[in-house]
Amino acid sequence: MKRTTARLVHLSSWSVTLTGVLLFYALHLFEEEDEFGPIPHEWQSEFQGAHIATAVLFLVAFGSILSIHVVPKLRSKSRRGWLSGWPLFLGVLVAIPSGYLLQIVSDPDWLEGSRCTHLYSSGVMLVFYALHQVNLRRKRRLKSKPAQATT
Repeated sequence: MKRTTARLVHLSSWSVTLTGVLLFYALHLFEEEDEFGPIPHEWQSEFQGAHIATAVLFLVAFGSILSIHVVPKLRSKSRRGWLSGWPLFLGVLVAIPSGYLLQIVSDPDWLEGSRCTHLYSSGVMLVFYALHQVNLRRKRRLKSKPAQATT
C-alpha cells in the first residue's frame, strides 16, 4: 500500500472516530434541561455534519484499499494480520449500513436498533483498528532489527 493511501486511511479513520466520539457526547452524555425539558448540545448538528462528512471520506479511503489490501488478504493463505483484520473488516461491514440506517429510518425501534448496532460495531472497529496498527508496527520493528548472532 502506498504511503499516501495509508495516510488517507489513517486520517479518515481517526477523523470519523473523533467526530463520532464528539457526536456521542453531544447525544448521550450531555445533559442540560430548562423548564421545557432536555436541551440538545449547541454543537450537536455541527458534530453530526462533521461525522457524516468524515464518514464519506472514510468510505472513499476504505474503497481505495479494498482491492489492494483487503481482498488480497482475504484470498491469501497467509494468516498474518487475521486476528485483528477480520474483526476490523466485519466491524466496518456492519458500521457502514447501520450508520446509513440512522440517517433514513424514522421508526423508533429501527432507530434504536440501528443506533445500538452502529455504536457496538464502531467500537469493535476502533479497537481492532488500533490492534491492527499496533501489530503492524510491532512486526515492522522486529523485522528492522538485525538478527543477533547466537553464541
